Amino acid sequence: MPEITLEFLRKERENCWIELQRLNEVFLEKLNCKNGEKNSHGCHLETYTLTDKTLIEMQKKKLEAFDEAIKRWYSETYGICLGDKCGNGKIPIKRLKSKPYAAFCVACLESTPKS
Repeated sequence: MPEITLEFLRKERENCWIELQRLNEVFLEKLNCKNGEKNSHGCHLETYTLTDKTLIEMQKKKLEAFDEAIKRWYSETYGICLGDKCGNGKIPIKRLKSKPYAAFCVACLESTPKS
């Protein structure tokens, strides 16, 4: 696993941005087919529209989370849980390596109401 550095966060953010652009391109390609017709992927437009929009929104949220993580890096609060259940303890490195944009430890994440 890579060490969590500002360079690592920026690279992961860039990868997230690239994936968002790819998702947008695929979605636009699918929109170019008429309703009822199959696109180059062999599927009907209706099959993808909601799923694609959901994936794009999820990727946008992930990109925003990376932006917030980078802000926390500069404010020297990166890796400190934003929740209150743990008393603002450190987010375990294992969690940060799997989700470098994580703002909460697992205990606080599980106790936070879903919005």
